[in-house]
Amino acid sequence: MVVGDGSWKLDLFRPWVPEEILNKIIGVPPPHPASGPDRIIWGATSTGSFSLKSTYEKVREGTFNLKERLWEIP
Repeated sequence: MVVGDGSWKLDLFRPWVPEEILNKIIGVPPPHPASGPDRIIWGATSTGSFSLKSTYEKVREGTFNLKERLWEIP
């Protein structure tokens, strides 16, 4: 999604994403090339590693709302 110089590769988005959304994407700085590839983290633990135990604890506490957290950006 980012070209070699670090800018957004908008041609990949244009066929599927409305122009007003593209304008919002343009307003977000692309990731720095030195930051490495994206990775998935689990916000319910300090290590970012998923566990059933941590999920159970959050559900039991009533602090876990999947709908709100599904697309949350860390």
